[in-house]
Amino acid sequence: MKKKLVKPLVLALVFIGALISFSIITNQTNVNLTSAMEEAKLPLVRFYHNGTAINELHGYVKEMDVAKMRDTITPIGSDRQLSLEVDTYGMTVDRLSYEIRGIDGERLVADGEITDYSYSENRLCADIKVQKNINLF
Repeated sequence: MKKKLVKPLVLALVFIGALISFSIITNQTNVNLTSAMEEAKLPLVRFYHNGTAINELHGYVKEMDVAKMRDTITPIGSDRQLSLEVDTYGMTVDRLSYEIRGIDGERLVADGEITDYSYSENRLCADIKVQKNINLF
């Protein structure tokens, strides 16, 4: 009876000892590798539909392949109205313009300049009325 109890007890003690030893050895050189990220500098554009943000576009410093960026697709309703908000992060905005392109990123569907917008606390808000007779397909 004693032999049946001794083997599992010794095995459990060896296992617990190994866990403690492994924990001490592996956590000795644990260095904090975190660093603070710098503040955002490029603008952030959000589109809204009925007061709900439906898309968020981040700025890029180099040209991106539009056909591979599926998260940049913003639906346009039958009223052709888009509400947007630009988070400027304190940067000066000279002008606002837009381009609507086909799904491949090559075909220009519509473009224009936004002249009527409001500015408050590093945010620009505007409503875009896209041309009525654009061919999306």
